[in-house]
Formats: sequence, C-alpha cells, structure tokens
Amino acid sequence: MAPRVLDHSLGKDPDYKFVEIIGRGAFGVVSKVKRVTDGQVFACKSIHCSSEEDLSNSLLSRELATWTAIGKEQYIAEYHDSSWATETLTVRVYMNLYPGGDLQKVIDTAQHQGFTVHPIVVTACAYQIAKGLQTCQKSNIIHRDLKPANILLSVPFDCNELLWKATNEDGPLAKEELFEVEGFIEAALEYTPWCHISDFGFSKFSSHLVSDSRRSLQSFAKLGTPGFIAPETASGSGTFSSESDIYSFGCILYYLCEGRLPFTKKTSESGYKPISTAYPPALAILISRCLAPSPTHRPNIDDILQYAGEFHQNAVNRFLDAAKGHKLPYISEATQGIGPSPPSPILDAPVSQPAESSGRSLNESMVTQEPQPALQPQSESLCEPNSSADWSKMLLAACEKRNRTKALALLRTGASSFVDFLSGTNILHIASSEGLVSVVDALIRKFPGLSLNMKDPDGYTALSLAARFHEIGVVECLIGHGADIEATDRDGRTAFLVACYGEDLPMMKLLHREGARLDCQSLDGSTALHYAVLEPTSKLVAITRWLLENGANQNIRNESGNLPIHDAVLRNLPETIRILVQWGADLEDVGWQHLQTPLVRAITYGTLEAFVVLIELGCVLKTVPQPGYGVNLLHAAVKKRRLDVMTMIFNHDPDCLYREDIKGWTALHHAVKLGYEDMVAFLVERGANPHIEDRFGITPYQLSKDNSQMERLLSQAVS
Repeated sequence: MAPRVLDHSLGKDPDYKFVEIIGRGAFGVVSKVKRVTDGQVFACKSIHCSSEEDLSNSLLSRELATWTAIGKEQYIAEYHDSSWATETLTVRVYMNLYPGGDLQKVIDTAQHQGFTVHPIVVTACAYQIAKGLQTCQKSNIIHRDLKPANILLSVPFDCNELLWKATNEDGPLAKEELFEVEGFIEAALEYTPWCHISDFGFSKFSSHLVSDSRRSLQSFAKLGTPGFIAPETASGSGTFSSESDIYSFGCILYYLCEGRLPFTKKTSESGYKPISTAYPPALAILISRCLAPSPTHRPNIDDILQYAGEFHQNAVNRFLDAAKGHKLPYISEATQGIGPSPPSPILDAPVSQPAESSGRSLNESMVTQEPQPALQPQSESLCEPNSSADWSKMLLAACEKRNRTKALALLRTGASSFVDFLSGTNILHIASSEGLVSVVDALIRKFPGLSLNMKDPDGYTALSLAARFHEIGVVECLIGHGADIEATDRDGRTAFLVACYGEDLPMMKLLHREGARLDCQSLDGSTALHYAVLEPTSKLVAITRWLLENGANQNIRNESGNLPIHDAVLRNLPETIRILVQWGADLEDVGWQHLQTPLVRAITYGTLEAFVVLIELGCVLKTVPQPGYGVNLLHAAVKKRRLDVMTMIFNHDPDCLYREDIKGWTALHHAVKLGYEDMVAFLVERGANPHIEDRFGITPYQLSKDNSQMERLLSQAVS
C-alpha cells in the first residue's frame, strides 16, 4: 500500500498529533502520536530520505510491502497507515503502540533485578514467536533481523521476581501477588497474543524462502544483528533462508534463559554454555536443534510450533494449578516436567550442543555438528495391534492417559483403514477434552471422513468439549479443519455459549472472530448475556461488558420471557445492572411469566443492592406488589441494618411494614430479635404494630422481654 502524499504540510501529518518521542534507532525515530479523528494512540516510525528515489529503497518502504503481504495477523505487529511528506522527504508508518515495550526490555529488567527471565515466560515466547515466524514463512518472507528488540509485547511484564519467588519456594505468594501473577499469565501467556514480530525493514520476499547477498540499501554492509546471525550468513556467503530465522529464534531463546548470547569470540571455539537446569529439558532440546550449524539440520517451523505449543500450555496449566493451591514444593516441578516426551519429529535432527573444544573457527561451524545418540523411547511399550479394533482401543487409552507420544506413534504406524465411526468419534472427543492438539490434528488428517460435529454418548461435540475444558489450541485446530462453529450440544448450546458458561472470555473472543453469533440461544432460550449474569464474578462482569460492546442484544428474552436485566436483579448484581442499563436495558419490561418490572422483582425477591441501584438509576414503583410479596426486601434491609434503604422501600411501598415471611414474622420481629434499636424506632414511628402475631402467636413485644431497653422502646410506642 503506497503512503499518503502530504503536499505543502511542512513535514507534518494533519491526521495525527505528536505526543512524545519514545525511542530512537540507527535509522529513524519512533514517536507516540494521537489520531485526530478519534484520539486513538499509535506508534509512528519515521525515516528521513535523501530523495524521493531513496523512498522506494528505504527500510520503511520495505516494511510497508511486507505488512501488505502479511495482512493483519495476531503475532505480527499491526500496521495501520503511512504517509510521505514531500517537503521534508520523510516517510512515516503508523502502527499499534504496544504497552509492554520489547523483549529486550524484559531481559534488561530481569538482569537489573538479578534474575533471568522465568521459564513460564520463556516457554510462552518460544510458542508465540514461532507462531509469528510461521506467519512470515506462509507469506514467503524471511525476516533477516530477528532479535529481542524486534519482538513487541502487548502487556507489560512486571512480575518476573514474583514468578521466581514462587518457583524458588521463598514462601507462599500473598493474595495480591498471586492475583498479579495470575492476571499476567491469563492476559499475556495463556490465550491472548503477547509477542508480536516487528521491524521488517531487512525482510526479503522469496518464493523459495532463500535470499542471496544482493541488497537494495548499499550503505548496509551486512544484514541482521551480530550474535543473532546464522553461521551461513555470517561466514560471508550472504545466503539467507527460513532456516536463518530459525537460528536467530534459537539465539533469542538462549538469550532469554541466560541473559547473554550463546556465541561470542571467546565461546566460538568451545561451543556454548548449557542453559540453567531451572529451565525445562524440553526447552534445552529445542534450543540445541535451532542452533544447529547446518541449516539442513534445523527443524522446520511447523515441528517447532507443535513442540513448543505443547510444552508451553503444559507449563502454564501446571504452574497455575500449583500457584493457586500454594503447593510450593511442586511449583519448581511444574517448570521441569513440561514438554512432549520423546520421540518427536523435532528430536530426530542432529543437535547443536554445549561442547568441549571443537577445534573449529567461528566461520567454519560455531558449534560441534556430531549428532547425539537417539533418545530412549518411553518405558511403556507400544505393542503392535492385531486388528483395527485393538488399534482403536489402544489409541483411546493413550488419549485418556494424556499420552501424546504414544497416541501420535499409533497414528503414524497404526491401522491404515478407517477406524470404526463410533470409536473414532470417542477418540476425537477424548483427545479434544484432554487438550491433545497434535493428536486431534493427526487423527483428522489420518481419517478425512471423520465427522467433526458428531456428538459423544453424553451429547457433546468435540468443539463443545474443547471449549468446556478451556483447550483453546484444540478449538483453533478443530475450526481450522472445518468443525461447525454453530453445532450444539444436548442442551442446545454452541461452543460460544459453553465458553461463556465457563467464564472463558479469550475463548469467546476467538470463537467470535471465527464467526460465532453473540446472540445464539440454548434450548431454554438463554444467550451468552443471560449466562453472564449468573454470578457476581469479575470475569462475568468483563464478559457482560465485552458482549454489549460488540453488539449483543441487551433486551433478548429467554424461554421464561426474562431479559438479562431481570436475571441480574434476581441475582442481586448491581454492577451488572448498571452496565445493562448503560447499554439500553428496558427498565419497564415486565417479562412474560411473573409480569414484574425489574424494580418490582427486586422488592419481591429481596435483592437489596439491586433495588438501591435501580432507585439511583431513576426507577419509580408504578405497580404496588401484590399482598404476600415484597416481604424479603424490607427484612433484608433490617438484617443488614440499612436505614437508608428502609427509607427508600417505605417511600415506594408503605404497606411493606405488614408483610410477613414464611414464619409469619414482620420486619419488626426481625429488628427486635436482632436488637437493632434504630431499626425498631424507625418501624414503630411509621406504624409498625408491636403486638402483631406470627404463625405461632409470638409478637415483637414478647420477643423484647429479654432486652429491657427494647421492651421500654416498644412500651413507649404502644402508649
């Protein structure tokens, strides 16, 4: 996309307002700017060119071409706009402003604190950067300058020290600390993309993902950054390929683990120092494969992604489980036991390992090239099945035990004929609910006729189960293979409704992006908005807000004729009520079944906080509740000693003084029993009868016999 041309603007872009400079580089300046039309904040990269001809050769021009080819992708920094100022010969690119800074800042901050980056974060980086690299390779793009400073982060990382505190068993995390850790993991590592590859100025398009040494910018003698450059490009041949980016990826992971680069002039002769044993062995294996000196010995991006994705999700789940239960002795184990068990495709390649003196120069190999002995398979033997039925049973058992390696081995070497329909469906459901992404993918590829939308004996589809158990990777896989996003379970719930019921907003966002309807309804007519008002949790409040912001119907009815506002009142959710009203919820709607407005319902069911909020929002009682109703609200106000609320209730419904609960008690009975003299005084001043009997003939006056002050107060009221 060509930049907008700014004529006679003295170099200024009238569409954006400068805020501040946030960074400087060798080739330009990065500023924080605000878009004039809507006030949205962006990062602006600007470079001054020597001529208009130089514009076509500039780094930003190359970036524009790359971003246009890639489009909007989750793990790539998002580009929005660009301009060319003819007066000052300045090209500007406007992109998302990422609050977390870059990965280099994370490493520098950790070193300043005396730590390296925590294993949970490193495993997340491995997976998310690999996702970004996969996107580049699918667009036939070689980055050629992959390094921590070019990985932008959507969320700041401020809890590295807390993560290490938990891992090192320095005592239980305080509640606030645990919330901070959980919030970061859920926001940045568990679902939402955190790492975004940026700075494509040195990138190259290639239909074969190979680039020769020709450069459009004659001033650059070399591409890339020393320390992150693959040996085949540093040796002078100038040949770049997708494998060169894989090598840089391995350097980034090593840098995150050790706080230094794997190779320097001092280590070029002797190999590199192994990463700390605080990091999972699976990560060490991945790094060693990526740092193989020969490009042909490095794993491809798809193998990396499968491998890294599994040990990343395993790490997050185990760490959160341990941290939430304060099971500190097991938190360190949570970072050690992660990762796919061998054998795995990525483990079959020769390894670049920490070596004794290799006798090779930096230009020759940088590391030793001898392949390592094959890793031993799991102790559990993989018996050959005698029939398709045996094969199906073995595969099902492997999935139930979460034995990904055995399941994949069976799928690679097992029955070549199509597994029977019922068994295949059961296997798919078990693998989906257990989060075995690679097994689900392999099963679908092996048996193209497998129905992805079949329900298991309990009435659930594979997609519903994956959503129910928060397996977002499986959901992505199933949708990618064509699973029906609107398929329903036995209760008529789509995966979107299941995710909402499970308070899983990231899952809901993914499904919505893939086409899930916000207002789909279950068999009882409930929408996601009805589910969102079930409990007063912060997650459900956030879901309510997100649904309404994205166009959910706030006045849709369930089978009982209730709107979400009716259910929010019934469950006494004041914050949710405010949000619904803000987005236009109908406060005068009486529903179908109970024929009550939200205010009458609050009085009827005694939802005190809901009543107060509705009054504050301007609701007026137009219909007096029928006799026998409205008893709980005044009673609730008495029990919570809310004199202000009692005043509101009495002003709206004076007859509430005489309404009884199931025992026949009035509000005065409760006030006397609790010893609340101010409540008693309020009630008798407004005509409450101290001699009214409950169902057992007991009066408030009789209840006051044990309290002389209360008895005196009631006697004065009677006289």
